[in-house]
Amino acid sequence: NMIPHHQQAVMMSRMLYMHTQRAEMKTLGNDIVQAQMKEIEQMQNWRTAWFNTQPLATHPGMMQGMTGIMRMDCGGMMNMMPGQMQHMMNMDIDRWFINNMISLHQSAIDMATVALKNAEHPEILSLTQAIVANQQKEIDMMKQWKAAWYPAAQ
Repeated sequence: NMIPHHQQAVMMSRMLYMHTQRAEMKTLGNDIVQAQMKEIEQMQNWRTAWFNTQPLATHPGMMQGMTGIMRMDCGGMMNMMPGQMQHMMNMDIDRWFINNMISLHQSAIDMATVALKNAEHPEILSLTQAIVANQQKEIDMMKQWKAAWYPAAQ
């Protein structure tokens, strides 16, 4: 479950990186991509080694319920309705990202907390501890930015 979850965060971070004007948001987006791609590869390798299965591709349900803005492939962008494209161009990408990534990170922390209690492999324990620590740090940072940049939203 964490692999497709991380893939979603990577897609959102790439979208942010392409559209934000804030250097700190570009840095955050890049950091998320780098860290979570490494973790995805690590989890896929464990899945293959421990369960003798092939690495997961993008989970088929991952994009369910997501808007056209999050489809990173050219086909997804080309299939957007003109109104969706206009909305994407007019939206505040930083605010969108902060609101959605805080929620996504919190769900990763919740998932990792379950794994901390039930994991059979010490590698999973180590990974989940790192996920909880890193993503809580990023949540705290994004909440500070949100308060500073969007005080009326508080």
